[in-house]
Amino acid sequence: MNLKFNAADNAGWSLVGGKPTYTIAGPIAPGNSVNIPIVLMADAPILGNTQVINKAEISDAKDDDGVSQIDDDSTPDTIDDDLVLQDNEISGDGKAGEDEDDHDPATITIKIFDLALYKKLAPFEDMIVEPGDVVTFNIFVVNQGMINADNIEVTDYIPVGMQLMDPSWVQVGQLATKTLTAGVELPANGLAPGQTTMVPIMLKVPNPLAEGTRLDNWAEISGSTDEAGYPMVDYDSDMDQTNDDTFLIDDYIGGDAKHKGDDEDDHDRAYVMYRVFDLALRKTVVNDCPVMPGDTIEYRITIFNQGTEMVTDIVIVDTVAGGVIFDKNIQLYGWEKDGSNFRVTYTIDELIASGDSLSVSCSISLNQAVMN
Repeated sequence: MNLKFNAADNAGWSLVGGKPTYTIAGPIAPGNSVNIPIVLMADAPILGNTQVINKAEISDAKDDDGVSQIDDDSTPDTIDDDLVLQDNEISGDGKAGEDEDDHDPATITIKIFDLALYKKLAPFEDMIVEPGDVVTFNIFVVNQGMINADNIEVTDYIPVGMQLMDPSWVQVGQLATKTLTAGVELPANGLAPGQTTMVPIMLKVPNPLAEGTRLDNWAEISGSTDEAGYPMVDYDSDMDQTNDDTFLIDDYIGGDAKHKGDDEDDHDRAYVMYRVFDLALRKTVVNDCPVMPGDTIEYRITIFNQGTEMVTDIVIVDTVAGGVIFDKNIQLYGWEKDGSNFRVTYTIDELIASGDSLSVSCSISLNQAVMN
């Protein structure tokens, strides 16, 4: 049951055998009609975009003398098994296998409830920390849906060793929670569609702390209601307190984990580091276009310093397979051959600061024997 009936909202209606029933006093003259409204409430929580079908049927009728009659082309009853071929069709002959015209559905579509979250270091913070530092993380909650959100519970997964320094959060074990409510952390009517709110959390870095430590601090939306206080279910994420969500892209709030297996966008991280050595490499083609045998192809190799320490004397090794050789002038650009045409090395002797990158070029030539 996705819809609820409340007799107080429906004058003249009553529950008979668990089904809302209304008796029209009548009489209804031939050719005339009567409209009877019924008010039903969507039984929260329901996943957004769900279609809910509500059906009605004539279950009995009498003539103006009070004598029960047999319908010419339908079978009045309280059994929901009538053939529906066309919505709002009232000319069908159900007894002849057509649409049974004493029975009809109406369909509604549930509005989407969709919250997303991303987490960043506060603007005044640095991801490079020292033991004992107090770090402020900013958690952003975005309403991407169609329904105002209230009582938004945010859960922070405190890294082992870090200490909660914010009394506005409630900690149980390694979980810290905070509920954002209308008129306090949220606007008076809750977080409206398209709006974003931010809540900070302060954590203390362990002291002592081993060199090479990286502290990942995750947060997640773990529950919410609409502005009337009814519990909601998120359209593309699971609101819970289990730190096991699919994470693919940092700060990404366009994922649909439920339907597409994407990044779960109600869950995100930010991190701090203490004397971490971390390098990454990316290789790209400078001119990405079709080539012919004998052409020279230029690549750009970029080294990223993702750690906290200055780095230098970085040795890059580049290897090619059969069919291509390194450009004959490659040694003029700082590369060194190892005695063959298939492997070269390059040493970066410049300093690369934390968060910076440096690029070098490398060219190869297609062997004339290689065909397109």
